[in-house]
Amino acid sequence: GLFDSLGTTPARGMYILAPDGTPADNMDMLSFPRQLVLDALILSNESFLIGGFLFDDETPEQTGLARIGMAPVSIPHIAGSINTNFGSPMPYVELSITGSPTTNLLTAASGEYYWAGPQAGYGYTVTPLMDYFHGNGVTTADLILINRHILGIEPIEGPYLLIAADANRSQSISNLDLVAIQRIIIGLTDVFANNTSYRFIDADYVFPQPANPWAELFPESISLTALPADGVDDVDFIGVKIGDLNGDAVSPLQAPAQRPAFSLLAPDAAMETGAKVAMPIYCAEGGEMAGCQFTLNFDPAAVSLEGIDYGLAGETCFGWRFLGEGRITFSWYRQPGQEADSGSPLFTLRLKARKSGALSQWVSIGPGFTPAEAYDELASPYGLRLAFEGTTQAEGLMLLQNVPNPFTTETAIGFVMPEAGEATLLAHSADGRLLYSHKAYFEQGYNEVFLNGAELPEGMLYYTLVSDGQSVSRKMVVRKYGGE
Repeated sequence: GLFDSLGTTPARGMYILAPDGTPADNMDMLSFPRQLVLDALILSNESFLIGGFLFDDETPEQTGLARIGMAPVSIPHIAGSINTNFGSPMPYVELSITGSPTTNLLTAASGEYYWAGPQAGYGYTVTPLMDYFHGNGVTTADLILINRHILGIEPIEGPYLLIAADANRSQSISNLDLVAIQRIIIGLTDVFANNTSYRFIDADYVFPQPANPWAELFPESISLTALPADGVDDVDFIGVKIGDLNGDAVSPLQAPAQRPAFSLLAPDAAMETGAKVAMPIYCAEGGEMAGCQFTLNFDPAAVSLEGIDYGLAGETCFGWRFLGEGRITFSWYRQPGQEADSGSPLFTLRLKARKSGALSQWVSIGPGFTPAEAYDELASPYGLRLAFEGTTQAEGLMLLQNVPNPFTTETAIGFVMPEAGEATLLAHSADGRLLYSHKAYFEQGYNEVFLNGAELPEGMLYYTLVSDGQSVSRKMVVRKYGGE
C-alpha cells in the first residue's frame, strides 16, 4: 500500500506536482530546484516497491512508499528448448530459423533459445542441427545392446532408442548398423556415412507406432504459419544421439565419470634385441565381461608388430589407422556361445624387439582414440586395465606391474599366489622409508590390492610382495595433480 510521510495513514496515491499544480507525467516537467532519491526492490509478484524522498527549497520534505505493478512488454519472438531423449539439456545446438527475416543461433547452457527478431503474421520454420563429434557417447556398450536386439534376446524399447540404433539411416536395425557404429569406435571413420551425429524431433510429436518409428516421416523441423503478435515460447525438440543407446554422450559442460575396472591379462616376457615373442591377451574376469574397447599402445622404437592371430575377436574388431604411431584401436563384444575364459585369448600379438627390455615396459592400454572400457552382461560400463603376469616371481609367487603406472588417484597391484595363504604388500620410498603395509589372507591365483595415491608421496616408489619366506619387488611412480 501507499502511506503518508509518517507511515501510518493509508493514502490513495502519491503525485509529483508541476509548478501549476497539475500532476507531472515525468521529472522533466518540474522546473523548480528538486532532488529525488528512489530505491526499488523487485518482488515475487513482478511489482516494484518504491520508496522516495522529494526535496525542494519551498516545500517540506515528502516521503512515501508505493507498490507499482510491472506489465511485461509483449513482442514477436520465437523461443523453446532442446533436451536429449534422456532428459538432459542440450547446449550449443545450432538452430536455423527461416522466414522474413532469417537467423541462425545457438542454444544456451540450459538448452533454451530465444529470438526477438521475427515479424508478427509471417511464417517461420525452425530446424536444429548438430553434426559433429559423431563418436560422442558411442561405445561398445551400444553394440552389445543392439546385438541383443537383433538376436531377439532383449528388444530395444521406445522410438528414440530405435532411431539411435539406426546408424545407417535405413529405417531398420541390422548388422550393418553394428558395422557402422564399430567403425566409428575404432576410428576407421569419423562420421556416419549416411547419418548426422544427432537427429531432432518435434517434442510434441506422438509416434503412431512406437515400436516402428519409421511408420511415417517424423517431423525434424517445426513450421509456424503465422507468428502471433506476442510470439511463441514452446518450439521444443528432442535430440537423439545416433549410436548412443545408454545415454552416455557427454556435453561440452560435463566430465566423464570414474568407474571400477575389469582387467585384461598378458604374460610378461624379457626380450633381447631382435627376439620375437607372442603376446596373448586374455579376459581376467572370464564370462563376466560381455565386451570391451581400448587403444593398445606400444613403443615403435622398442618393438615392432610382426603380425596378429585372431582369437575371440575377429578382424573387424581392430582399427589400424594409428598403427604408425604405435596405437591399435579395438572394440569387441561377445557373441552367443563364446566363452571369454582364460584359455581363449581375445587375440595374440606377434612382436619383435628393437631393444632389450620387458613387454610390460613397452605395451599398455590407453590413452588413445578409443577410450578403455569394459562391459558386463547388462552393458554397464567399467574401467579397463592391462595387467602382466610377469617374470618378476619367486618359486611361483608372481608380482605384476601396477596399473595404471604412473598414477595419481588410485592404482591396482595384481599378483598371483601359487597357493592360498597370507601375504604382505609393502611400499617404500627410494630411501627405504616404509610408506604402506597391508597383510591379509589371499586365495590361490590372481589377486589385487588397490593403493590410494593421496596417501603416498610423489615420485619413484618400490612395492614388495612377501609370502611364505619369498619376496618380489617392482617400481611404481606417483604423480600429483599438476605434475609433468
